[in-house]
Amino acid sequence: MPLLNKRNPHSKWGLDVSGLIGMGFVLLLLLFIALNSHFRFTALLSSAGKYHPMDPVEISTKTSPVDGAEMVFVPSGPFLMGSLKSDKNAYQNEIPQHEVTLDAFWIDKTEVTNASYAKCVQAGACDPPQAFGMLKPNSMTRPSYYDSPDFQDYPVVYVNWTMAQDYCQWAGKRLPTEAEWEKAARGTDGRMYPWGNQNVAGDLANLADENTDYDWSFKLVNDGYLDTSPVGNYPSGASPYGALDMSGNVWEWVSDWFDETYYQDSPTDNPAGPLQGEFRVLRGGCWQSSNWGIRAAVRSRLEPQTAYSYIGFRCVSPQ
Repeated sequence: MPLLNKRNPHSKWGLDVSGLIGMGFVLLLLLFIALNSHFRFTALLSSAGKYHPMDPVEISTKTSPVDGAEMVFVPSGPFLMGSLKSDKNAYQNEIPQHEVTLDAFWIDKTEVTNASYAKCVQAGACDPPQAFGMLKPNSMTRPSYYDSPDFQDYPVVYVNWTMAQDYCQWAGKRLPTEAEWEKAARGTDGRMYPWGNQNVAGDLANLADENTDYDWSFKLVNDGYLDTSPVGNYPSGASPYGALDMSGNVWEWVSDWFDETYYQDSPTDNPAGPLQGEFRVLRGGCWQSSNWGIRAAVRSRLEPQTAYSYIGFRCVSPQ
């Protein structure tokens, strides 16, 4: 008696129904992953709208005489500070976007390094990195950091607001105001990041990426570091004036006291922040921040005597 053909009569190519269902599920899963990745990458940009890039400026530099830091020039004039109400990614303390006019100034091209900070310590003008009453020569993942020759061109961390201010005064400079920091970071056209409105890529900034396991890590990016990176490591992410690392790497102290609603009635000329407060402002995000957390308009705050492994600073001087 001939054997019956067991092939499913509904499968033209000899595949059973369950096999077709399985293949369809895999294809749908791959499509979902692709679309999810696409929308995760572009979601920031969808609400930002178009912006008209500022005209390129000639980048001017000078060397600070005391600490030897390279500085870049930011010309006087108005710029757009804060975020639009229509930007769904903006925090309330970034709103409203408003025009601010500043005098010209110079700002450190990069964050202050371990090597530069050590000069101030050796001069007796600065305390070594510390937190909660303990010396902190380490970073988050490196037991030896501040005191290691391998990390001398990395940003100094575990410095509180007073320590940062002491360094800038020793170097003949000062901490930037919040407005100065933001103009140096984004120029005059209201761009989202120092480099424009392009979302983050691995050659633009050091942030929480595939090397970290936070819930907000941006897994589509590999910046090459689990912790801090050398200053100036991402030249493609430079601001319009040539300042580097204004997004990511370490949060940066500025001089202002923090006020959640300060932008609602901020002075239009050279705002210096509230006269008093409980917290000082931090800007720029860090290696632990999400891609939306390193936008140029993002504001954070911390008690001024607190220091962590993700906080550093840079200095400014007048024209």
